[in-house]
Amino acid sequence: MKTDLLKDRLLQIMSHDVKNLFNTILGYSDLLKTKYKTLDSEKLGEMISIIDHSSRNCFALIDSLSDWAIVQGDKFNPQLQKTNLHDLVQKIVELYSYAALRKEIQLINSIDYNLEVSLDTMMIMTVLRNFLSNAIKFSYHNGNIDFSARIQDNTVFISIKDNGIGMTNEEIRNLLTSNQTSKPGTDNEKGQGIGFILCKDLISLHNGNLFVESKPNSGTTITFSIPKSSVKFFHFSLLSVYL
Repeated sequence: MKTDLLKDRLLQIMSHDVKNLFNTILGYSDLLKTKYKTLDSEKLGEMISIIDHSSRNCFALIDSLSDWAIVQGDKFNPQLQKTNLHDLVQKIVELYSYAALRKEIQLINSIDYNLEVSLDTMMIMTVLRNFLSNAIKFSYHNGNIDFSARIQDNTVFISIKDNGIGMTNEEIRNLLTSNQTSKPGTDNEKGQGIGFILCKDLISLHNGNLFVESKPNSGTTITFSIPKSSVKFFHFSLLSVYL
């Protein structure tokens, strides 16, 4: 059944996310272990902070997944709750800080601090993690990845824009219609090749749509929509995370 397949895919992605968090923790731990004598107090504090954030995020992810699984039971329906979108994206930014740091990529969270959306937090976090992971994977060193959101008519549109290798029209069609094998990233990173179709399904469960704009060597913008019901929007603000 499709719901069983969705659950299996989601668990695969979650397993990958937990591994990514542990990779961040282990990566910075190794740096501290081998280079602590050469690091100044500011850099040491930064690394310890990242390890702390990653550890807490890992615990929160496992805890949230456990709670979410209990609520779902035999069903597979979005459990909508009012969520601060800026804060949700910031958690994803922190989750992938080490992966971005390795390629000297700047992650920018341009979403309004006060934008609230009714959504299934676990599902949309899975979508955002997958899109950011791919953006980092296919971005060059010293690139930028920007999260933004806008409201049009009765819909909120959430975008993730990178200036990476981009895609041809054929690659976009394949991405949207099949479980094609994932290709290597700019640093020859490997991928699962299952995440995008899962994200499309999770967005559909929110009655949303998915859009891809891309050209070879000109970057990619992934945008997905969620109906505006229970969306609140106040003033615009900007937060950049320099890595």
